[in-house]
Amino acid sequence: MLLILLTAALSSPLRTPVWQQHRELSLCKLVRHCQANADQWLQRLFQPPLQFAAFLSRLCATAERLVRKAARQRRTSAQRLRESVGAQGDFFEPALALAA
Repeated sequence: MLLILLTAALSSPLRTPVWQQHRELSLCKLVRHCQANADQWLQRLFQPPLQFAAFLSRLCATAERLVRKAARQRRTSAQRLRESVGAQGDFFEPALALAA
């Protein structure tokens, strides 16, 4: 339950810096990152608030780099559809000229 709470709490503040780098946040990668640091989370929860805040800032800085979705190597379906419609534009121009 704690992992769900931490992931939900961190996903929102991490979305903006990741989006500014023209990427999206991967929730799966964020969960894995939180799981990998679970033992540190437990230790830090019982320390003074300033040390916990420093830990959170370091964790978020690391997460910004590690939880980005990978860049796509292939075009999306929407991109392929736009390209195919764009190629068919040559067919529609004479038909529109005849209709006018």
